[in-house]
Amino acid sequence: MDKNKSLLFEKAAIKLIDCLFCKKPPPAPPKDCCDQVVTSGFLAYASGEQEVENGEQKVLFPDESINLGLGYDRLASTFTIPVDRSGLYNIAVTIDFTAIESFGCEAFQIMIKVDGSTVNSIIPFPYCTNNGEEYSATTSINIYLTEGEQVEIFINSPGGRVNNSDEKKSSFSMARFPSPPHLL
Repeated sequence: MDKNKSLLFEKAAIKLIDCLFCKKPPPAPPKDCCDQVVTSGFLAYASGEQEVENGEQKVLFPDESINLGLGYDRLASTFTIPVDRSGLYNIAVTIDFTAIESFGCEAFQIMIKVDGSTVNSIIPFPYCTNNGEEYSATTSINIYLTEGEQVEIFINSPGGRVNNSDEKKSSFSMARFPSPPHLL
């Protein structure tokens, strides 16, 4: 976490601690929004099958199911943190994958990237695979994200296919933990 994010997170935490433990009144919310909670998040699925070449490749999730805060771009398969929606987010990814060829003991890897940098990665199948074998893996992370940051999903594989059918669903979702706007 960079210094600015750390300071924002610390500032919000201090406000909550002051309210809870020191019995100070909570910060006054803006008028007419006492019950307002700032939300942001989405759920999207892969569409059909996506062929994966040897190496690192972005996974596409064009079938948008939910898009709160309108931060998800289904054509680019990228979530951009909306204005005034900085906060703690949960990012979850499920990939259903079929090996196209036997590729020895090379690893298949799922990567969550923020502004091009990997913030979470998992190697769910670090063993030998055979042509036609199917695998499913899920990874998630809780991370503080700030306005304008972009989140994307990549895989690194010697070759295969990302699946999406009635039985096999590859998905990408994010949700901001609810926070009243006046505490941020």
